Amino acid sequence: MTHITCLNALAIVGNTVINDNYLVKSQQPDSVKIAQILMKLDEIDWLATGDLKYLKGATGTKILVSDILNCLK
Repeated sequence: MTHITCLNALAIVGNTVINDNYLVKSQQPDSVKIAQILMKLDEIDWLATGDLKYLKGATGTKILVSDILNCLK
């Protein structure tokens, strides 16, 4: 897995998580809820030798975004 693919996927997921947990009343993200959601990221094998080692490019980013969002549910 390339660094760009991983960083791009994390940016997309971060945008989704923040938007889904935005408190309109206080005009701020719910940091407690976001922290609880992000604790689930340890379920993903980030090693370069793991299952995700062949992910590259835009297609790989989309696959990784989907996997991360499923993991965070």
